[in-house]
Amino acid sequence: MKPLSKVFIVFVLMCVSAATAYSQDCDSYLQQAAKLVSQKKYCDAKSYYQKYSDCNSGADVSAEIAMCEKFCKAQVMESEDSETVDKTGDSNPLEVKEVAPDVIILKNGDEVKSIVQEVGTEYVKYKKFDNQTGPVYNMALSEIFMIRYANGSKDVFNKTEKQQETTKVVQSGQAPKEEEQQETKAMFIWKPSKAKYIQTNILSGKSINLEIKDARVITPGSKVNTSFDEISNAILDAIIQTYGKSFINSASDVKVILFVQSYYATFYTGMYRAQTRYVVKIGEDEEKVIEQTNFLYNLFGYATGKSVLNKSFVIANMDLFQFFNEKLR
Repeated sequence: MKPLSKVFIVFVLMCVSAATAYSQDCDSYLQQAAKLVSQKKYCDAKSYYQKYSDCNSGADVSAEIAMCEKFCKAQVMESEDSETVDKTGDSNPLEVKEVAPDVIILKNGDEVKSIVQEVGTEYVKYKKFDNQTGPVYNMALSEIFMIRYANGSKDVFNKTEKQQETTKVVQSGQAPKEEEQQETKAMFIWKPSKAKYIQTNILSGKSINLEIKDARVITPGSKVNTSFDEISNAILDAIIQTYGKSFINSASDVKVILFVQSYYATFYTGMYRAQTRYVVKIGEDEEKVIEQTNFLYNLFGYATGKSVLNKSFVIANMDLFQFFNEKLR
């Protein structure tokens, strides 16, 4: 064998050896990332997934990086929320709390530990808590009795359509009944953003004597960045945009009392949940509950919370106007 051929063979073997070692280094990043996820150390896991992506350009771990980033932010925010307690010396302010699961309780009694991603009108989308990098599953609402979220709040789905309508009749300004969801987590309350509503003449010539009352229960430690006057003025503005200024008339014989029971956003498990709830009473008729709840993954901090809260507010107002159209036409 010629000397040149020997040199070429040695060179090729060295390249293969280097490539193998490089591949093993890449695999070690992936293995370490998976190990950190199993230990719920999402911030550290994200950096190893990023190293693996940089090391192996053909690998797509964007979903894993996004998942780790979401839970990393949730852990950091929970740690920041605990600083008030930590200052007493009872705990370490730098300690990162473990992310708890959302528990889906089925009508047959089974429980599914999960990360709920979306609650739709017919299905719930979720990932298994012990396989958070795995696929997204769909489960029919008809199979679900209740979802108990990581923050302690819950959604109950065991009522029939008729029973759900019955539970919507409540006493003026009182807090929701036991079977309805109670919020115990600190709330974020921002001023409603300016929204555009579609004008209609469906109630042309009609008017109401409207009174808007504050019936909210705000949990301790909430961040309230607006007044009730600003909330009620936003409701009035939406009504005037839709029906015109003459629709609101203090001399009208049609007395309408609008109790604002809920208007807030809460944060948990990398997601904002927002709720707007009204109780409406027209004359001596039974009271009607109008409620809109929305969820949105936290991508932009407070901007996400403001966006999902405003969405729930706008949709609740549109539902209110639909109720007016049905009752006052």
